Amino acid sequence: MLPASRSIASSRPYAWAVTALLTLLLTGCRSSTPDDPRFSLSGSISGLTVSGLVLANGGDTLNVASAATQFTFPRSVRSGDAYAVSVQSAPAGLSCSVANGSGTMGSANVTNIAVTCVNRNFTLGGSVSGLASSGLTLAYGSELLAVPANATSFVFTTPAAFASAYAVTVATQPPRTSCNVSSGTGTMPAANVTDVAVTCSVVAFTLGGDISGLSADGLVLANGSDRLSVAANAATFSMLTDLAAASAYNITVAAQPAGMNCSVTDGSGTIAAADVSNAQVTCAARQWAWVKGPSTVGGSGTYGTKGVASPGNVPPPRNSAHTWIDAAGDLWLFGGAAFVAGEGDLSDLWKYDHTTQQWTWMHGSNTTNGAGNYGTQLVAASSNEPRARHEGVTWIDSNGKLWLFGGYSDAPGIFGSLNDLWRYDPTTNEWTWIAGSSTANITSNFGALGVAAPGNMPGARLGAVSWLDSTGRFWMFGGFAHPANTYFNDMWSYDPVTGWWTWEGGSDSVNVAGSYGTRGVAATANAPGGRVNATGATNGVNELLLFAGAGFDSTGANGAMNDLWSWDLTTHQWTWLSGSNTNSVAGVYGSQGLSAASNAPGARYSSISWVDSDGRYWMFGGHGANDSGAFSDMNDLWQYDPATHQWTWVNGSASGNAQGVYGTVNVPAPNNSPGGRLLPSGWIDASNRLWLFGGYGWDGHGARYKLSDLWMY
Repeated sequence: MLPASRSIASSRPYAWAVTALLTLLLTGCRSSTPDDPRFSLSGSISGLTVSGLVLANGGDTLNVASAATQFTFPRSVRSGDAYAVSVQSAPAGLSCSVANGSGTMGSANVTNIAVTCVNRNFTLGGSVSGLASSGLTLAYGSELLAVPANATSFVFTTPAAFASAYAVTVATQPPRTSCNVSSGTGTMPAANVTDVAVTCSVVAFTLGGDISGLSADGLVLANGSDRLSVAANAATFSMLTDLAAASAYNITVAAQPAGMNCSVTDGSGTIAAADVSNAQVTCAARQWAWVKGPSTVGGSGTYGTKGVASPGNVPPPRNSAHTWIDAAGDLWLFGGAAFVAGEGDLSDLWKYDHTTQQWTWMHGSNTTNGAGNYGTQLVAASSNEPRARHEGVTWIDSNGKLWLFGGYSDAPGIFGSLNDLWRYDPTTNEWTWIAGSSTANITSNFGALGVAAPGNMPGARLGAVSWLDSTGRFWMFGGFAHPANTYFNDMWSYDPVTGWWTWEGGSDSVNVAGSYGTRGVAATANAPGGRVNATGATNGVNELLLFAGAGFDSTGANGAMNDLWSWDLTTHQWTWLSGSNTNSVAGVYGSQGLSAASNAPGARYSSISWVDSDGRYWMFGGHGANDSGAFSDMNDLWQYDPATHQWTWVNGSASGNAQGVYGTVNVPAPNNSPGGRLLPSGWIDASNRLWLFGGYGWDGHGARYKLSDLWMY
C-alpha cells in the first residue's frame, strides 16, 4: 500500500495511463445528474431461440443471451444525444430486426425498442439416382413435387424454416420402379439441406413382343389372369401387368381374332431383371378346306356296307339333316331331305371319323320316306328306327347318347310334322322311342308354365331350335307346324333323368308377334316372335342365344329376321341383343375382319351357328338378304362378340349366290369357299373347327341343288 503522502501519478512511470482509463470509465457510467442528465436505452426481444445476437448503439454493444425477452444497454445516453440501435450480429438461423431503434434521447428512459427475431428459410433438396422413367412424386408437407425421368437432383419449392422438422417421402412411385428416401427426415439447420438421397431401382418389367399378320379384331393375349385385347393391324404388344424379377411367365392366345389363328413363340420363361420384348405372335387367316364328297350337286351317295367304314363311302346329298358330335370328335348325321333315286326324307344314320376321314353307314334305310319302326316305348331294339324326316332337333347327353325330337316327314300315310322323342346308343347301335306320338300333327300339352309334369309334351313341329345347358338339360324353342302353317314361340326344357317336359316361356298361342322391349335390357314381357328355321347356340354358362329365322316381327308382319336374342337360364327372361325388330333388312358388312357397332348380317333363315371356346357366337350361310337387300343363298361367315356387342364379317360373299371354290381336297387355301347354301349340317369340334356338310345351294360349277360335300374351317 502506498504512503498517504505519495500520489498515484508518482508511484509508477505508467500511472498516467491508469488515471486516464479510470477517468474515461467513470465518465461513461456515471449517473445522471441535474447538470448532465442521462437515461437508459432498453426494450423487448421476441423470437430469440438461440444465442449469438449482438445489438449495437454506436460503439456500445450488447451480447444477448438465448431466450431473452428484454435488453438494456450498459451505457446510458445523455439527454439530447442521438441513438441508433441495430443488429450487429444475428444468431445462426435467425433473422432479427429492430423497430423504434433510433431517435434523440429525451428526458426519460427509452423502453420501447422492439427486437424481433424470426427463423430464416432454407431450401430442402437432394440427389436422385436410378430414375429411368417419369411418374415419381415426392412429398414434403403439402407440396407434391413431380420428378422427371433421368433427374439427378431435386429441390422443393416450399422453403423450410430453420429449426423446423422436415420429412421427405415418396407419394407416387414411377411405373415398374421402387424409389426409397434416405436422410429424408430431420430438423432444419441454419443452411440449405442438400443431402436427402432418393435411390430408385426397377422392380417390375414389361412383357411383350412383336405381332405379325394380324388383320382382324378380336385377339386376346393372356399371361395368367392378365388379359390384353389387341386391335387389328397391331405390330407390337405389351401385357398390362408388369412382372417382378424371377417371375415366371407364359403368354397364350386366350381368344383368336375373327377368322384367324394366332400362335405364340418365345412366350414363356422367367423374368431376368430386364424387360421381355422378344415374344412373337404370328397370325394367319383361317382357310376353308374341301375334305370329302363331290364338288357337284346331286348324285345318290355311296352307302357301302352297313357298319363298315370305307374311303369311298359318302352320304347322299341332302339338306335339313340332324347332327351330333361325340366326345371323340366324330361327326354323326341322321336323315334329312335328300335325293336317292328321287326326292324324299331319309332315316339313315352315319358317322364320320375325323382321324381316318371315312364315313360309316351305321343304321337305318338307304331308301327314302321310310315309315320307321317305333317298337315299344322306352325299350331299345336293333330293329327300332325313327321315321324318315327332316328339320328335327337334336341333343347329346352326358353319357354320349344321341337324342332326336320331331321334324317333318313325307313318309306315306304320315305326311306332316312330328313330336316323337328318340334316343340312340352308339355302344349298342340301337334306337329307343322315348316319348311323343308315333303319328303326325299332334298339338302341344303345355301344362302349367314353369311346372314339369309327366303329361306335358310339345306339339309336332319342324325347324325348331335346340340347346344343351351345362347341367345336361335339353332346351327347345319355336318351330313351325305343317300343314297347319302355324309358327311357335314357346320355350321348353326336358330333363333326361325324369323324362319330363316343362313349358318355360313364350306363348301357348301361335303366330305371335315379337315383343322386343329395350335393346340390351331383359324383361319378363320380352319374347321373340313365332318363327321357323332360326339358329342358336349356348355359351355353356348361363345363356342360350337365338338368331334370325322366318317369322313374325314386332309389327306382326311375317318375314326373315336378323335379330339376336339371349335367354337367361336363371331368370328365364329374353333380351334383344342385336339386329332389327322388323323383317327383311339388308346386311351391313363393313370391312372384312373388323368389328363395328353398325355391322349386322342381313335377315335370313336356315343358317347354322355355334359358340366357340372363347364365348363368341358364329353364324354361316342360310337364305337371306345380301348387302343390297336381295334374297340369296349366302355363304358369308360372321362372328358376334358378346363383350362388345359387335358383329364382324369374317369370310364369304356379301352379295350371295356365290358358287363354291373347292381347290384341292384337304388343302386349305385363301380362295377356297363353300358355295352359298341353306339348311346345311354343321358341327364345331374341340379345336373350334367348323365342319360343314351338304345343304341346298351352289356347287363348284354354278349348279344349285342338294349337296354332299364336306368342308372344314
